Amino acid sequence: MSSNGNSDNHGQLDALKDTERAAVASLAARLEGHSCPGLYDDPLALVRYLRARNWNVELAEALIQRTGEWRKDFGFADVFKPITEELERECRLANIYVRGYDKKGRPALYFKPGGQGFNAEHAGVKYLVYCVERAIACLEKQAKLGHLVLHPEDPVARKFVLLVDFQGVSTGSLLPLTIARDLLQVMQ
Repeated sequence: MSSNGNSDNHGQLDALKDTERAAVASLAARLEGHSCPGLYDDPLALVRYLRARNWNVELAEALIQRTGEWRKDFGFADVFKPITEELERECRLANIYVRGYDKKGRPALYFKPGGQGFNAEHAGVKYLVYCVERAIACLEKQAKLGHLVLHPEDPVARKFVLLVDFQGVSTGSLLPLTIARDLLQVMQ
């Protein structure tokens, strides 16, 4: 299991119980040979997937592989290449952004689906993915700095806060169901 050159991962992994560390090692071994940079080779990502499936290695493996397939189909790697005009436009609209922290130190992700010019098609979803990844990076920084006020065993300790502002959304202007489903899938 690679640590991505990040020695801080080791301290966070050391806090796990022996059975949990064994589950991380087992999941890493099962994913060996699969390619999904930043997901399959990140021990803390493996921990997140195992926690999401109550430390069941088989269920976590199925979930992380579905995520890997989605990332490939979506073009996830392209999100972090030089910012495109469409992503710059989404950023300027300020319909999705990461700003500040709650009282427990978790980053806050703001989402305004009724905002002016919100693009619920590919550019908006791509920008949402970018913002979710920024929120996760902020969360990891807070954990590294010791600014999270939650016990590591707490199920909400490694999550961010999502605030949705429905101003401007009416029953006539709701996002089509398929787009809403795509947005929820990204959030999951």
